[in-house]
Amino acid sequence: MPHVIRCFDKIGGTLVGEVILKDIALDKLQELFHMPPEDPMYEMFPIHEKEAKFFYDLAKIELNISKYNCYLDYDA
Repeated sequence: MPHVIRCFDKIGGTLVGEVILKDIALDKLQELFHMPPEDPMYEMFPIHEKEAKFFYDLAKIELNISKYNCYLDYDA
């Protein structure tokens, strides 16, 4: 199952978009979020400026973190 980025409106909490990360390796995500190699990263991780830059630099995924609360999540 893939990891996914989900963004929610900061005011109402409504889901406004999601991006499936099928081409980003788990080890890259573990490094970005400082997780050990044995962690499958099933939790939800908040995305801040550093992480948003990583996703843009790696896959040209633009995240408006000033307008939305964005999270890395796992689809089971």
